[in-house]
Amino acid sequence: MKTKTVLVFSVLIVVVVFGSFEYGRAKSKKDFVPPRIGIVDTSMIRENTKKRAAFEDMIRAENQRISDELRKISKEVEDLGDDLKTREYGSEDYMSFMQQIMNKQAKLQAQEKFYEQQLLMKTQRWTEDLYRKILIAVEKVAKDNDLDMVFERDQIELPAVNANELILSLKMHKLLYSSKRLDLTDEVLAELDSKKEPGESFGCFVKK
Repeated sequence: MKTKTVLVFSVLIVVVVFGSFEYGRAKSKKDFVPPRIGIVDTSMIRENTKKRAAFEDMIRAENQRISDELRKISKEVEDLGDDLKTREYGSEDYMSFMQQIMNKQAKLQAQEKFYEQQLLMKTQRWTEDLYRKILIAVEKVAKDNDLDMVFERDQIELPAVNANELILSLKMHKLLYSSKRLDLTDEVLAELDSKKEPGESFGCFVKK
């Protein structure tokens, strides 16, 4: 009799525990709220932002200024070369003009390398600054839409230049599909372009 009572009591405990577990799992499923997600194409934003148009205006102005300066030095070298032809070979005047020419040529080469590095560094700084602003705009739009997460939608350019670039692109390409209703790109672009900050930094590309 005692054995039968213990057995019944054990079965009741199992039923109660299992029932509690199932209830808890069902309640968890019912209470679970999937995260609200957004998608942003930062490449599209970088290409279409009004800040890029202003940036490119700076590029043209800077390149024009540099070209004028280098052209001036090049003309000075050319003029000195013409004068050198009128001097007696080996004379003091000849040696003086030759030294000026070599100094000008060295200056021209040094200035070309300097401006190339300077402009590349400005471009990098501008790009980094723009990306930081994009992240701020993404955060603002995400909060306005009560989102939990925002993913990057990257684009793969096919055909690739070479096999290594293709492999790298495929490794970096994580988001394979997203519905257009999740896309926040236009909203983020509008938010980014609505912000005009004083003293906004610009970089420049080197144009050959």
